[in-house]
Amino acid sequence: MVVHLAVGEGKRHDDPGVLRVLFGAAPTHMVKNLYAERLRTWADWEPVAVAADGD
Repeated sequence: MVVHLAVGEGKRHDDPGVLRVLFGAAPTHMVKNLYAERLRTWADWEPVAVAADGD
């Protein structure tokens, strides 16, 4: 189960906005795997992202 907690709703640039809380082993495991996959994808594309600076 994922619960979305509305906190501040992005009023300032440093406001966290909506926070998410995970309950249970399955969602926690799933999210860790999902974010690990996202980090690998971002790392794979890092040279392209850095090249976009045009330096």
